[in-house]
This record gives sequence, C-alpha cells and structure tokens, in this order.
Amino acid sequence: DTSRRTSLIRKVNFKVTPNAEPLLSIIGAGRVGSALAYHFLKSNLTITGIVEKNESRHSFLKNFFPNIAIDSSINSEIISKSRIIFISVQDDRLSGTAKQICDVSIDFSQKVFVHTSGVYSSQILALLKKQGAQIASAHPIFSFVGNDISKASLSGAYFDVEGDMGAIQILTSVFQKAGINPIEVTAEQKLAIHIASVFYSNYFVGLTQIAQEVLHRSKMPEENLWKPFQPLIQSTLQNLSSHPLDEALSGPVKRGDIHTVENHLKFLDTNFPEAISIYSQMANSLIQLTSLSNDQKDKLIEILKKYNKNTSL
Repeated sequence: DTSRRTSLIRKVNFKVTPNAEPLLSIIGAGRVGSALAYHFLKSNLTITGIVEKNESRHSFLKNFFPNIAIDSSINSEIISKSRIIFISVQDDRLSGTAKQICDVSIDFSQKVFVHTSGVYSSQILALLKKQGAQIASAHPIFSFVGNDISKASLSGAYFDVEGDMGAIQILTSVFQKAGINPIEVTAEQKLAIHIASVFYSNYFVGLTQIAQEVLHRSKMPEENLWKPFQPLIQSTLQNLSSHPLDEALSGPVKRGDIHTVENHLKFLDTNFPEAISIYSQMANSLIQLTSLSNDQKDKLIEILKKYNKNTSL
C-alpha cells in the first residue's frame, strides 16, 4: 500500500552522515538525561533543547543549562531542530512517549531516536521507525546518584548500543566525540548487561549493607563500618582488573579453611541468621573458582548445608 511504500522510501533515503555536526535534544531530564546533556555540552556538542514534564525541575535545569530551551512538553520546534533525540524517561513511559512524538508534525526521515532504558530494546520505539526515523537504544553502564550532575563524569564510561545500523553509526560518532565507549550488542546481550550491572552495582550496595549490619551487631562503632574496608575494596578491584577471577579470589573459601567458614556461620547463626543464606550461596559460587580437592569442596559444602536454614533477607 501507499503508506508502506512511503515508509520504505524513507528508510532507503536515510543518509548516514556520522561526521556531520550532531544536533541533539533530550526528552526526560532526570539524573540520566541531565547528566547526558551536561556531558555532551562539555564535549562541545550542540543541544537544541530539553523536554522535562516536571516543571518544578525547570529552575534546577536552568542553573546548568541557561542557554538551552527547556520545555515541559514534546513539540515540533525542539524535535525538528535535532538530528538525534535521546529519550530518557522511565521505562513504563517509553511507549507513551513514542506515541506523543509520532503526533508531532515533522519530517521523521532524517531523525534518530535513542532511548536509554537498560531492559527494553530499540523495538519499543517501533512506531517512530514506521514514521521513517532510525531507532536505537543506548544504555549507560554507569551509576547515577545525587543531584549534582556535574559530578557524573561520563568520560570513559561505556554504553551498550543496539538498533538500526545507521543509528548505531551516528551514535558511535557522537559517543566518540564525547569520550564515551559504545559497545554494540544484541537485544538479548543488552538484557544480560543490565542484569550484570545490577549484580556489579546495586547488589554490591546490598552486600555492603549486609557487611555493615554484621559489624553493627558486634557493637562496632559507626566510624568503623566503612572506612577501614575501603583499601580492601580498592585492592579487590585492582585484583579483578589485573587477574582472572580464580586468581583474584582470596580468603577462607579459596584456602579451603573449613574451620574459619564454620566460625563465620556460628557467629551468623547467633547474631544475624538472616544472612546465612546469602553467605552460603556466595560461598558455593566461589567454591567453583578454587583448585581445592573434591574432598575439601565436599566438606565445605557440607558445613554450608548444616547452617543454611533457607532463611531470606
């Protein structure tokens, strides 16, 4: 039909010009969107406008971006001036945002729309592709906290990217200019990266909470809950950076020190039984990295089973 032929023509006519001056705009200026805008500006890239529906946040954004148009709704002026539009809204708002953009009366044939969700693939923006645009996703493998976006330096950060080939080529050019490292992935790999990021980042915070609770229950002073362990954490990160996992591992499980592990479990059983389950799961995982004999491994597993009461945090 005519609409399908028009869509195909738009796709064929999409010109990939990664060396052209990239004109960017941001829809959704929460922590991720505003940090992107700030970093792009520092990298001498041009931002034509920012859309943020929360008007109470506009004064905050104006402090960082006094020379950029900030609007509370999606409009043709901001989008028409942009070549690349980053959509950095909550995951459950992505589909609705794509529909709102489709209602804007512009030529979509030379536009690239990129969302920053870690879970959804570029296909959640399929409505925009039907209008003739190129679509992609670009998820920052990075942790954003606090409101001082000037501290969220993305220089050297990695983004996983997937989507249309033309969009990825243009994104790669933009990211390289901004000192960001793109990793081209499939939709399945993108989901795996997000899960891995949860383990690397979010669950590390959770493990920190458990570690501090162990110390707290031994009546450790507050000032010793974190600072004494920072060199340990830094040395572990260094070991992980320079050695394979099995060589980076240290501690009682690697040594097969059954009595130490049992003393740990006895302490937890008395003071923090809720933590036994996660201690056991982590120990079981680490056993696979060791070069212990089968007999040593079996003894460790037996001790872990003895104390693991299947409690959960």
